[in-house]
Amino acid sequence: MQFSPRAQMNVTPMIDLMLVLLMIFMIVNLFAPDIAIPTSRNAVNPPKPDAVVLRIYPSGRLGLSIGDEFGTGGWEVLPGQLGPQLERLYARRPGDRVLYLKADSSLAFGLIDQALSVARKAGVRVVATVTERRGR
Repeated sequence: MQFSPRAQMNVTPMIDLMLVLLMIFMIVNLFAPDIAIPTSRNAVNPPKPDAVVLRIYPSGRLGLSIGDEFGTGGWEVLPGQLGPQLERLYARRPGDRVLYLKADSSLAFGLIDQALSVARKAGVRVVATVTERRGR
């Protein structure tokens, strides 16, 4: 009985490479700097006059405002009340589901992500960031 040679792909080197890359990405992730909030070199398109602006302060406090260009006014919102407050605001605006986000660049992205996930559940469809002009 004679066997004919069959071509088989050797996937061992590919698996080794994948595992090495996975370890490299895991190690780099441990030492990576925090993700920075974007800054802009060009002119900023300000939010609409009646836009809903969510401001996240350096201390982690949340604030909402309507029609305030950079969200410096408005009222403070407790983290547990952000969803109901946004639902109430957007109930009166059926066609407008845009939220402008103004957050401090020193904040951890996890805090911003939590606020955005609450906003998405409250009905926000588009999130626009309000960037600051970069220092020259």
